[in-house]
Amino acid sequence: MKGIYERMVIEESKLKSSGIVTTAEEYKAFNVIKTKFAMSSKFKNTELERIGFREQKGSFKILIDDNQKKCICDIIIKEKVNYIEINKKKHEIEDVTVAEITKHKNAIISSALSNLS
Repeated sequence: MKGIYERMVIEESKLKSSGIVTTAEEYKAFNVIKTKFAMSSKFKNTELERIGFREQKGSFKILIDDNQKKCICDIIIKEKVNYIEINKKKHEIEDVTVAEITKHKNAIISSALSNLS
């Protein structure tokens, strides 16, 4: 688990120089989603290690193998509206909370499993 946080710090310093800053809400969403995967019997530890994120202007992608083509979901946080996009389908969420993300747990897990193969 230490490796992920080291990569997060390195990525964060790269992003700051490019004008992209990962927010606390985005880290929270990543941690909630990864925890949901860890609690599911459908994921092995080796698969959990492959899950990470990539910050872009305007969106926060949760990916497998740092591959844009293996996007599990996209968190979009705006001033007035927040979305979680799963398989190109946007779902409005009130806030980045465990309860809001859990409403989409099955779709997120399904997306992750389909991208792991």
